[in-house]
Amino acid sequence: TVLLTALIATGIWADNEAKQQECRGISVVIENADSSSFITKENIMRELNNLGIHPEGRRFSQINTLDIEQQLNKIDFLENAECVMVNNSRLEIRVAQIVPVMRVFDGNSSYYVNGSGKRIVANSLFHNDVPVVSGHFDANYSPARLIPLARYVESSAELRKFVSMINVVDSNNVFIVPSIMGHVINIGRPEAFDNKFAKLKEFYTKVMPDKGWM
Repeated sequence: TVLLTALIATGIWADNEAKQQECRGISVVIENADSSSFITKENIMRELNNLGIHPEGRRFSQINTLDIEQQLNKIDFLENAECVMVNNSRLEIRVAQIVPVMRVFDGNSSYYVNGSGKRIVANSLFHNDVPVVSGHFDANYSPARLIPLARYVESSAELRKFVSMINVVDSNNVFIVPSIMGHVINIGRPEAFDNKFAKLKEFYTKVMPDKGWM
């Protein structure tokens, strides 16, 4: 009990001492730097500057790391952010950049969507080879409805080659635009993918050759 009390007291003292140290700088770690090319360390430093976050020279007791995390997590190209003090008196910011699962074309707008439905506006600086979805989306029918289908297509090398685009007319009419020109395929609602694509494969391998369509 005495030893435990001493350890707790030592931990509290060390924590208080650490909080009185001044921040000597910021280190940025991009945890999934190889997954996409949306951000660099320079991007994060620029965002911190834009947000008015300047912890250098301040005591760690005066730095609200939770507030910094919350502000960074609002940035569209980040999945999440974490701020911690490291042993060399630096503030370490660990971020994970957004990992798109599909690209959406809606009228004149184009954006990427990640697995939780978070969006990032597409521009010429960033490109990811993910399933393409077109259609008109609103609060009643968001592009997040198509995430399971996009992931299903992306999980199969065969389907990635076969599907050139997914087009949404309405909630009951989702079309696959195949790489084979001249036709589209209505798969109805985006569900029961194993069954629907198995039937589609059977149609392509048995019916079309038998009818002389291929």
